[in-house]
Amino acid sequence: PASRLAYARRGATFPGAPDGGAVDAVYHALIEAHRVVVVTGRGGVDPQSCLELGRFAERFGAIVTNGCKPTSSYQCISYDDALYSPRRVLAGADLVIVLECEVPWIAGVDDPPADATVVVVDADPVTARVTLLDLPASRRLVSDTSRFCRALLAWADAHDTNDATEVFGRRREAVTADVARWRAEDRALPESRYRTDLIDPDWAAMAVSDALPEDAIVFDDTVYSAPVRRYSRLRGPAQYFCNNTTAGGWGVGAALGGALAQSERPVVSVIGDGFWTYGVPTSALWVARACRAPFLGIVFQNNSYNTGTEEVDRLHPTGYARRAGFPGGYFPQPVDFAMEAGATGAWGMNVTRAEDLTGAIANGIERVRAGQAAVIAIQLPRLLTDF
Repeated sequence: PASRLAYARRGATFPGAPDGGAVDAVYHALIEAHRVVVVTGRGGVDPQSCLELGRFAERFGAIVTNGCKPTSSYQCISYDDALYSPRRVLAGADLVIVLECEVPWIAGVDDPPADATVVVVDADPVTARVTLLDLPASRRLVSDTSRFCRALLAWADAHDTNDATEVFGRRREAVTADVARWRAEDRALPESRYRTDLIDPDWAAMAVSDALPEDAIVFDDTVYSAPVRRYSRLRGPAQYFCNNTTAGGWGVGAALGGALAQSERPVVSVIGDGFWTYGVPTSALWVARACRAPFLGIVFQNNSYNTGTEEVDRLHPTGYARRAGFPGGYFPQPVDFAMEAGATGAWGMNVTRAEDLTGAIANGIERVRAGQAAVIAIQLPRLLTDF
């Protein structure tokens, strides 16, 4: 992959496979565990690792989930895999395997049980480059996702007994049932919030995920108020990327870069209205037209800043900002993003009715496939609005 070529040019070293003693210890921990959770991060930078991790999860009956943003910014497994869950599922785990993820959970918020065995696999498993992080672990292995998974699978091929196979099979059946139930529950809430008088943000996130074509490449620059990743079923590898920084506006330029690299497939940026503005979309759309690299921008437009409304309200629920109506949290004169798109030669549409969203996305994808950039602005209620 290009990433490995870039490393080679810098003379960087590559992590190797874990040694046999470590592999044997992890293998026996997999046999003894009741609930195994794999937390992913950067492994998907190597697309081959997605396939290896899928085989690992299937063989050992492990749940695969994401670490915290932005340290889990790559697609590390097929999102329609029966063992993948976007939910935070660490509560009942007795074996947690952290694969190339600096922040797998927030300490004190969603930690695994204190007595859980934690195995950290990374080129820098002690995170020496970020000394503020202190992730407790039972074992740390210098390796990467592909090499770790291949080593465990090969060890299982050589050492599996009937009892071990039975343990893995029972756990796989239980986890598959749990994930299927969680997915149904996750979809039930937005489905119940469908309305004809306004567009619910959770419902919109699910509708966007459902409407995207199977070959789409998605750059996600949304926050938790529009959880597109929760509903994604992109098979991958390398179909989904989320902002790996703490700065907004990444998704606009990232989508343009994706379109320049993969012009034969529809590239989509899903993004909030503030971040869309930060990304200077007029420049990106103009370059997309000039360089024949069209992409679809899907903007969740709630005319609100999350930090200036929800976060302020969370930290200062009785403060001056709340009493004043969050004057720094809302856009008093919102931009017409469809008109802005038209000024650059792109196609644009403002969606104000939920029933029009799926058709608008299909139209936008069709425009992109035909060579024209497109922008769809989904009109949502302002944050902290009662509806």
